[in-house]
Amino acid sequence: MAGMEMNLVLEDGAVFRGVSFGAKDEVCGWVHSDHRMAGYQEVLTDPDNGGCLVNMTYPLVGNYGTNEEDFENDAIYAGALIIKAKSRIVSNWRATGSLDEMMRKKNIVGLEDVDTRSLALHIRKHGEMRGVIGSADKPVPALLKKLKAWKEPLFTVADVARSSSGSASSRVVLYNLGARRSTLSQLEQLGCEIMCVSGSCSWEEIKSLRPDGLVISNGPGHPEQMEKIREEIKKAMDQLPVLGICLGAQLLCLAAGGTVARMKTGHHGGNYAVRSVDDNQVSMTTQNHSFVMGNTENLPRNMSISHMNVNDGSIEGISSADYAITGIQFIPLPDEEGNPHAIFRRFTQTMKSK
Repeated sequence: MAGMEMNLVLEDGAVFRGVSFGAKDEVCGWVHSDHRMAGYQEVLTDPDNGGCLVNMTYPLVGNYGTNEEDFENDAIYAGALIIKAKSRIVSNWRATGSLDEMMRKKNIVGLEDVDTRSLALHIRKHGEMRGVIGSADKPVPALLKKLKAWKEPLFTVADVARSSSGSASSRVVLYNLGARRSTLSQLEQLGCEIMCVSGSCSWEEIKSLRPDGLVISNGPGHPEQMEKIREEIKKAMDQLPVLGICLGAQLLCLAAGGTVARMKTGHHGGNYAVRSVDDNQVSMTTQNHSFVMGNTENLPRNMSISHMNVNDGSIEGISSADYAITGIQFIPLPDEEGNPHAIFRRFTQTMKSK
C-alpha cells in the first residue's frame, strides 16, 4: 500500500517532505536525531523517547525486521519514526514481522523518503525543537498553528511502568519512571528482588518495604517539573545506596542541590565515548537524553564527577562516597557475553557492604 505525501514542519518554519508508512495521522513532538546503525525497535520502545519524533540518521531502516525479544518495554513510546529508506525485505532468522507491520499494528506514525541527513544537520545547527508531521495537502501555516497550540504531555508512570520481581537475597526498590527491560533483567541476574513503585510513592512507603537499595529509573519528561519525587529522593539519599539512571541521575542531581539544563542537541545513539574519572578508562556507550547535569562549578556538595563525555566535556556521571550515591547519564547495557554492566555490579556490592 502506497503511502501518502506528508510534511515534517519544525517550529522555526523549516519543512522536510516525506511519505507516510505505519499510521497516517498528525502528530506533534520534540524532534531529535538518533545516530545508531541498528536498534530501531529499541528506539521505538524506549520510554525516554516518549512522544518524540525520532530522526534515524542511518539511511536504511527495517532490514532485519522485528521480534518480541528486543522490546525495551511493553509498548511503543516514540511519537513517530523518521527515516530515509524503509527496507522492503526482511532478512533475519529472529524476525517475526516487519517494521511497517509493527508500526501499523501499534498505530505509530512513520515518515520515509526524508532527507534525514539534512534534518540532522539542521537540528545540530539550530538545536532540538518541536515539530509536527501532517499531510502535505494541509498548508504549512495551519500545521504551525497546531504546533504552537500543542502542549507537551506530562508522562506518568501509568504510561510507561513495567513491574518485575523475583526471589533473592538483596531487595531493590525501583522508582519506575519508565524502566527498560534490560535494567530489570540485569538486576535480577545479580540476585536482586525488584519491587517496582510509581513516581508518586513516598519515602516512608519505600522505607516500609525494607529495601537494601533504591534505583531511580530512566524515563521521559523534564526533570525540573518533577518536584514531588525530588523531595522523596532527597529523604532517601543518606539512608541507603541509591542509583540513578538517565532521568534518575538528573533527579538525583537536583535533589542534592545541583542543576540540570536542556542541551542544544542531546545525546541519542550508540557511539558516545565516556571516560571514567577513577581509572581514566574510556568506554563506548549508548545514550538517550536531552538534559545534562550541571557543571564542575555547581555540583552539589559531597558530589564528585565520576564520568565525563570525551567529545563535548559534559558530565555523564556523579557519585558520592559519603552517601553511597551514583548517577549516570548513559544506558548501562550488558556486555558482549550478556553479563550485567559494571555499574550494576558495583551497586549490588555496595548494598551488601552497607
